[in-house]
Amino acid sequence: KCEVELVLLRSLFTPEELWLSTSPTSNLPTIHRRLLFPIGSGFQPVAVELKLTVPVGYSVYSSAVLGVEASVDDSNIDVDGKVQTCITGSLPRLLAACRREAKTHAGEDAIFFVMQSADAWLINDWKDIFKNEMQHIN
Repeated sequence: KCEVELVLLRSLFTPEELWLSTSPTSNLPTIHRRLLFPIGSGFQPVAVELKLTVPVGYSVYSSAVLGVEASVDDSNIDVDGKVQTCITGSLPRLLAACRREAKTHAGEDAIFFVMQSADAWLINDWKDIFKNEMQHIN
């Protein structure tokens, strides 16, 4: 049922930004999105993987809420420990925003809305969180 959403997402993002996997047990897709957390000028942003799991009955039943998880990407081998701690500590807030959006759109196409929510969180919340957290750490 989410095929139209997936076609749209594939047209908006590169394969490095968004990719799919399929659950061997349910044959349902999991959408992986690489989010880039900016950490200041002169530094490479830190990659975080947002993972959206499509449940059985997605976009049909209001009880079928998109699953949302996030983790710091393994590619961030040179990230300062304080920065990594700050990002890891902020993930529950990102997840709360995305899960709230997933629940709001339960029973309908929600993937794009959750992706937009993650992007909005990065733009509107992350910079303040990073600035405040790094001031407390230093």
